[in-house]
Amino acid sequence: MIEEKIEDKKIIPLTYDFMFKALFGNEKNIKILTRFLSDYFEIDYSLLEGKVRILNNELIKNDKQEKKKSVDVIIELNEKEILNLEMNANKDYPGLKERNTAYICKIYSEQHIVNDDYRKTKKCIQINFNNFSNINNKEEVVVYKLRDKENNVLTENLEIHNIDIEYINKMCYNKNTKKNLDKWTKILKTEKLSELKRSSEFMDNIGKELVDEVERLSSDEHIIGLYDGELHEKRVRNSIINDAIEKGTQQGIEQGIQQGIQQGIKQGVEQGVNQEKLNIAKKLISMNMRIEDISKATELSIEQINNIENC
Repeated sequence: MIEEKIEDKKIIPLTYDFMFKALFGNEKNIKILTRFLSDYFEIDYSLLEGKVRILNNELIKNDKQEKKKSVDVIIELNEKEILNLEMNANKDYPGLKERNTAYICKIYSEQHIVNDDYRKTKKCIQINFNNFSNINNKEEVVVYKLRDKENNVLTENLEIHNIDIEYINKMCYNKNTKKNLDKWTKILKTEKLSELKRSSEFMDNIGKELVDEVERLSSDEHIIGLYDGELHEKRVRNSIINDAIEKGTQQGIEQGIQQGIQQGIKQGVEQGVNQEKLNIAKKLISMNMRIEDISKATELSIEQINNIENC
């Protein structure tokens, strides 16, 4: 019974930005990072072992006035490629794609600050873990490149990969899912230690290292403080949004009632005026007045007056 409670212990999901950075951006977890890259690019682990290096995640400032910017994780792979891993935990808000594109373009251009030989440009790949579903998506990973309108690639040295975590979870174990990527999305999203253990079994000893590290991070006071702070901010944001919706709904109802009353009065008046005009027109018709003159006098159309005559 005690063991069962330990197994059901809650952990902080890796979809939280600070947890993601703490796991994948720490040199001591290089084996875990290497295993993910091995699974993602479908390259044998032994070929990547010792060839993955975590770089400084702060972007170079072009001048003193520029604000300091940092990305989630930057990696050098095989001394030939630079990878930028980003956890996009919130909804697809306006500006997210532009921000991420700006990050990878800056990383790409920074190479030429220290190296003026453009032939030695390293390939830059940004991997976005999107913890929200794109309703237009029908793939677990979408890769973007610079192309012209004939679909010719301008350069092979710049790519953006968007991983749709929600889509993969829905399509879990489907034949179309990328090998082991469905298991990694479960690892990223889980809130239970028991589920984390099950999902990482395929990695053997590295999976055990991952479980131990996530459990340790979930008990770290600094991480817990960040987690509690983010939950508080989320509750505050939701309260503000819900309050605004409720007030907006109530205001809309009140405006609708008022507009309905005003519209009803207006229609009643118009109908009363029109009825009065029709009564006048009937009297003028009985006096054998010309239809054209009746129309001018009552502002009714000739067709309307003819309809009176035919009644």
